[in-house]
Amino acid sequence: MSVALPIPDVQQFQAFTQGDEAALKSIFRTEYDVLIAHASEALGPELSYASGRVVQNAMLATWQRRREFTAPSELVAVLEAEVQEEAVSLKRKHAALHHRHPAPAVKHPPVPSADEAIAALDATLHAPPPDHERLLEEARAAKKHHAAAHVQTVGRKKSWVIPAALVVVAVIAIIAAQRWAQARGGDALATRALQSEEARDVASARGQRGTLTLGDDSRARLGSESKLRLPKEFGLSLRTLELTGTANFNVAAGKPQPFTVRAGGMDIVAEGTEFTVRAFPDEGAISVMVNEGSVNVHVRDSKEDHKVSAGDAVRINNDGTLSALAPEARDAAFAWTRDSLVFTDAPLKDVVPQLIRWYDLKLALGNPALGDKRVSARLGLESSGAALEAIRKAAGLTLEFGADKETILK
Repeated sequence: MSVALPIPDVQQFQAFTQGDEAALKSIFRTEYDVLIAHASEALGPELSYASGRVVQNAMLATWQRRREFTAPSELVAVLEAEVQEEAVSLKRKHAALHHRHPAPAVKHPPVPSADEAIAALDATLHAPPPDHERLLEEARAAKKHHAAAHVQTVGRKKSWVIPAALVVVAVIAIIAAQRWAQARGGDALATRALQSEEARDVASARGQRGTLTLGDDSRARLGSESKLRLPKEFGLSLRTLELTGTANFNVAAGKPQPFTVRAGGMDIVAEGTEFTVRAFPDEGAISVMVNEGSVNVHVRDSKEDHKVSAGDAVRINNDGTLSALAPEARDAAFAWTRDSLVFTDAPLKDVVPQLIRWYDLKLALGNPALGDKRVSARLGLESSGAALEAIRKAAGLTLEFGADKETILK
């Protein structure tokens, strides 16, 4: 099971964007093991030995872009994307190098530890500047050599027209076959793929959020205690995934297959770029918010379809009935995408489970009657202590600490 990347805290993030190398190394250490796992998965068993190099290059590329970021989740999204890009680039180079001649058996060094990787990162950051004059002379010499070799071999080159035409025909045939499969039985294919043992789960635990790049280059931000199930074929012959919990999707455009999220007995089909789905099983319905473009929500049991446009947020019950979310309900459902939780005149019996989910707290009410007490608060997701104190003040309660580190509101 893949694990979502941890989100850095705000203080670390701000220091990182301001060029603090200590923050860079701290974030790199925190993310390192998960990044190595993601790089190894992207590279495959044959190239997994190079995951350390991929991760270091991705971290350096992200460091170079540090001033572009406005939120910790954005930094993590770019870091994950850089890992994927580095892995794809390395695989492409490896395939090209060994296209004609298989790679000889070589014993590769082990993947570096976090300490070794940080030392290498530090050495790269403080390496002396290159000798540009020497490099320029070497480039000129190489160019002359290449030109001479080209003159000698140009008459012997084979025509590329026929192979290129065959490639074009093959690509057209593949696209046509994919579209035919989607039209004839895309839904059944997606169901079988999602139920296959080869499908993988990407999950976030309580109190954890994360960002990942999907196989089609779309990006997903997972909320706390959420899970994506991804078929092995995702990004190849289909783009259907399954969501339990909540996630924000930024969909890659220009793909032949529709991007579909299955959640709570419904299919949410993207017809635009960015949207968020909330589908926790204990909430009895799903909520959808569209930032850009639109989505079509298909209720599988009732066969009803609902179009949700940019700027709208709706709640859809299992029977297919739809209602627009009022501003306070929209905040309650989706404020996590802005790194906060919002409660507006909400009963404590509804607030406490959310605090447990989003902050991984051991929390209980000292008296069941307190569950009807109503509170309003806007909480940052960075600090569980600050959030708990804000709720305590809003409700006019006190905190006590019980057995097994449980916090009790009284």
